[in-house]
Amino acid sequence: MITLKNVSKTYEMGDTQVYALNDLNIHIDEDEFLALMGPSGSGKSTALYIIGALLTPTMGEVTINGTSIYEMSQRARARFRRENVGFIFQSFELVPYLTAIENVMLPLYLSGVPRTKHFDMAEAVIQEVGLAERAFHKPSELSGGEQQRVCIARGIVNYPSILLADEPTGNLDQETGCQIIHLLQTLSKSNGFTLIMVTHDSNIACRASRILRMTDGKVVDDQPKAIIKGGDNDSQAEKEAFKE
Repeated sequence: MITLKNVSKTYEMGDTQVYALNDLNIHIDEDEFLALMGPSGSGKSTALYIIGALLTPTMGEVTINGTSIYEMSQRARARFRRENVGFIFQSFELVPYLTAIENVMLPLYLSGVPRTKHFDMAEAVIQEVGLAERAFHKPSELSGGEQQRVCIARGIVNYPSILLADEPTGNLDQETGCQIIHLLQTLSKSNGFTLIMVTHDSNIACRASRILRMTDGKVVDDQPKAIIKGGDNDSQAEKEAFKE
């Protein structure tokens, strides 16, 4: 579904050329749950943003479902991103004066979906992430885990084919982080999107079906089927994901 072929991203720092990505090659299958790991500066977030059509590579090709997204015009690429990609960020990025459901509705204003459908669509995903009773609370009235669930609902409200998560548990404690990852797994299975996650936490990464480890802008290790999901391997925190 997603292929990065010979992708490089460089920055000029004085007379020095710095590689954020260096001839990166990745293939990601449809419906896959992929974790990108590596030290700071390894290029994992850069790769995520390039996949999400947010950051143009210096060299190489990125294809999604056979379409080379960086051969599109900027306008066409923006439309592609709105229709196909959802984002979840570490720092939540919620608008403080809007309620949870209003924050979830924001992407719909840019999507072309008729406004008469916005509330119903947002309400459906708020319920899906287990926050129906908190829908009309503002971010300051929500816990960190609840705020991240709002971010997840906002990311999936357009039902994208690809969901990108940049350190989605980075601001959460271990128990809440496990709940969030369990929720993402559940939503991925029920909605059929491809989930790509950047994380520093090996306990979180091992929930993915595949782990790519990056160093100096390249993949140095590829571990498929990292863990057996479900059954007794799920912690109590994960089983209580919808009961916070």
